[in-house]
Amino acid sequence: MYDRDGPSAVAVVDAWMSVAGFALAPDAAPFVFVAMTGAGLGGCFALSMVVALDHLSDPAQATALSAVMQGGGFLLAALPPMIVSALHDLTGNFATGWKWHLGCIVVAAALTVRLSPRGYAAAVP
Repeated sequence: MYDRDGPSAVAVVDAWMSVAGFALAPDAAPFVFVAMTGAGLGGCFALSMVVALDHLSDPAQATALSAVMQGGGFLLAALPPMIVSALHDLTGNFATGWKWHLGCIVVAAALTVRLSPRGYAAAVP
């Protein structure tokens, strides 16, 4: 099994740092933040497409898990624009939306660590 922890950690930290830049100092280096966001979120997306292979060795089961992950992921991805626009309406700026996004990255990172295939041996007799 290929260890994706290193690349995943780099992508998540990159995404978090770029979103933190937008949330805390959006005028400091916007083009740098855009490039970092593209690399971080692009890396997270690419890695998430193959992570099902790490969880299941049977190709049919991995395909089914991948389909559920993609379908559910795209449905969930439709919500943030509505949430951020509601936060913008409430606060009058986008900083609150960026801070909410920072929280989402932390939750996703925690779930990724918790659901790692390395913990299967301890959880499944």
